[in-house]
Amino acid sequence: MKVIKKIAHFIPLILLSVVILIKSFNFEIHDFANYYFGAFFLKEGLFDINIYFPYEFNYKIHDLGYKNIFGCYSPQTPILATLFLPFTGLNILIAKFIFNTISILLLSSLNKLVNHFKINRVYLFFIPIIFFVPIKNNILFGQFYFILLFLLIEGFLAYLKNNKIRTVIFWSLAITIKLTPILLFIYLAYKKDIKTIIQLALSCFLIVLTSLLFVEYKVWEFYFLEVITKANNGNIINTYADNFQSVLMFLRRCFIYDEVVNKNVLINSPALTIYFLLIIKLIAVAFGYILNKKSLNPLVLFSYWLTLFVLLSPSGSTYYLVLLIPFFFSLSKSNHSNYFKIAICILLFLICNIPAHFYLDFKFPFSYLRLFLLITMMTLYFYNYIKKYALKIGLISLIGSLLVITFSTKKIDNSELLLEDSPILIYNYNLNNSGLEYVFWSQNGEMKKTTPYNYNIQEELSLVDNQIYYKNTQLTFNQSNKVKPILVDNKVIIYLSDNNRGLGFYTLKQIKLTIE
Repeated sequence: MKVIKKIAHFIPLILLSVVILIKSFNFEIHDFANYYFGAFFLKEGLFDINIYFPYEFNYKIHDLGYKNIFGCYSPQTPILATLFLPFTGLNILIAKFIFNTISILLLSSLNKLVNHFKINRVYLFFIPIIFFVPIKNNILFGQFYFILLFLLIEGFLAYLKNNKIRTVIFWSLAITIKLTPILLFIYLAYKKDIKTIIQLALSCFLIVLTSLLFVEYKVWEFYFLEVITKANNGNIINTYADNFQSVLMFLRRCFIYDEVVNKNVLINSPALTIYFLLIIKLIAVAFGYILNKKSLNPLVLFSYWLTLFVLLSPSGSTYYLVLLIPFFFSLSKSNHSNYFKIAICILLFLICNIPAHFYLDFKFPFSYLRLFLLITMMTLYFYNYIKKYALKIGLISLIGSLLVITFSTKKIDNSELLLEDSPILIYNYNLNNSGLEYVFWSQNGEMKKTTPYNYNIQEELSLVDNQIYYKNTQLTFNQSNKVKPILVDNKVIIYLSDNNRGLGFYTLKQIKLTIE
């Protein structure tokens, strides 16, 4: 009876997970394909830098006989491919089922969190309600975030028990697998725990070093130099991914002009996107420092950093929202009124469960409803702890913002999107008598489409150090990958580029010449 009493409030979460797990068996492979095939190609000796280019990755999958799969290994670390090697000996459906089963079992770490902080077990009962969509999508899509949550919680509990070895093991795995938890270094810095910082850094280095037994050095070099850069800039698929609901994407809508898809900007200055994002991150870190000084309950402080993982992620998703479960638990340890806690729970429920199509159909900025709700929830919840400092930090941020606007630079890249409704991945094109024919990849494999395009003459240009030149004048300056530049009627240059997009997610761009 005691055992049943202990797990009674955990039963709804278990039942929901099992029901979705059964449904996932007849669901499409979805994101799990990225993990599975990354590991499969590693086992077959085909894991090179081309894995991070979506056309090559999907072509290899298609060549194996798999249909209706659109994969993208970027921005996953090479570590993930090594961890999934044991699954490659199984049928992909069975592998996904077993992986999801393991992920669900690891949710037991939530029970440990509840027990350690003596949280009212009623909170466990409400998890499947408040976090319904994140739980459902993690299981259906075969995502990794249950395991990430497990690693973060286990490392946190070990840290509280002064078991630094377990902390370093769990947190170094979390960082080398998903990278975003690198914010934990700041958390430890505020604790003035230099020893654990050094141990954590060494552990991350040793994990990467060990992976060289399976992964070529060149892949890691490419990952650090190319993949991380694009991922940190939110360039997973395309420039304006509103479904990410991230601060970065919101700022791009405000400050990065595009004649086709983003005409109504506040100020046309990409530099402002970078600077305001930096200011927001500095404010978030400053608030974290203040909260640390307040000697709050450790769970409240830790939940703040997990919410930052979600808020500052350049490519947010519903999967990520399971990281807010410790935030939900921290309500029991906060000094707010019960009515306030209920209001926070309502906000949290809306953040997790409002369908994306509901707010994405709104005009900007209302299309970023989930982001606004998240910021509102965090502000309301943590304001009571930092209100004495909020005005000072706000004024400093305002002054910094004004300085940034004053000294902001003009946009250098004068290219424009050519197609208003572009496929996600175009990898070739041709000008012919029918017009502009472009070749793109979809779940059904290679597809072709032709759009009207009038022209008289065309001339293929060459790239110099991955940059386009015309009459000895450099026209592009960014470090994006560029393919097949063609001069049309001596007026326009058409080319494929993944600038401000995911690595290898090419789209057609054009530069209208002003050079005589």
